[in-house]
Amino acid sequence: MSLVNLAVVPGVSTPVVGDTAHVYATGTTTPVTCYYDSAGVHTASQPIQAVAGKLPVFTAFGQTVDIVWTTSAPDLGVVIPSTPTPSVTTVTAEQIRAIAAEAAAVAVSEAFTTGLLATANEWTTQQLFDAGVVLSKTALATTATTGFVYVPTCAGAPTGVPVAKTGTIPLVVDSTDSKLYAYIGGAWVAVALA
Repeated sequence: MSLVNLAVVPGVSTPVVGDTAHVYATGTTTPVTCYYDSAGVHTASQPIQAVAGKLPVFTAFGQTVDIVWTTSAPDLGVVIPSTPTPSVTTVTAEQIRAIAAEAAAVAVSEAFTTGLLATANEWTTQQLFDAGVVLSKTALATTATTGFVYVPTCAGAPTGVPVAKTGTIPLVVDSTDSKLYAYIGGAWVAVALA
């Protein structure tokens, strides 16, 4: 099944924060079938909650729909193309490296919650990097401003008990007392950094 993402269809307005919408066949109150995934497996119940200013659902190509927002103006007569429009973009190796670096930074600092390798609001590199993870291809210059590994911080000694992840140790930096903490053997163990 080939579906289009309503979040990228022209003519769909940015809703009021927290808005919901019904997606109807144009000129009717007959709901259009929408899905939460591009494979058409998980049907979206209506009204649909907007996320980050977008309507995060997929529907069939080749139709015209009315998107009736609960608290803002409706988008009437939105035309969905009849077939996917292929596009070709030339990308340089440097752009690919920059995109990969940005994606890696997001993956490490924020949990993926939308699919690829995501489970229970976490992201794991295990499936991709079972042989090991190398975080840099060269040594950093002493004047470097990028290329660092970013570790989470907390203001004071950590007290929470981290969820166990087999074969790993949680790390955090106490930014108040300049200590690196590792959760080992059921307790936080500190190393002074200054």
